[in-house]
Amino acid sequence: MSKYDIRNSQIGAVGDNAKSDHNMYIMDVSKNKVKLTEIIKELNDIEKLLLSTTVRDREREKLLIDIQNIKKISEDGNLELVLGKMKSKASQLFYDLSIGVGSGVVASFIYSILNS
Repeated sequence: MSKYDIRNSQIGAVGDNAKSDHNMYIMDVSKNKVKLTEIIKELNDIEKLLLSTTVRDREREKLLIDIQNIKKISEDGNLELVLGKMKSKASQLFYDLSIGVGSGVVASFIYSILNS
């Protein structure tokens, strides 16, 4: 077996012939405010991307409204409610756009929903 030096990362598998599939990494829930802040920042980035698109189809228009609703819900500071709403609105488009803006938390969450 080879030697590995892994620091400050989330690893699904390590070692020769190791495999890892469908991993979901959950951030420390005790830091709800920090996580909620990051989610809102990433939702803002996705919203900006949707708003900057001159041609929007029905699916993109619906996602834009959904994101705006999720952001409105987040004003209460209830992370579980926000995650529940995001879960109900999970779609391939939501995932693709979150990846497109470089979001980590939202993309990871949506991916885990789509692949569960």
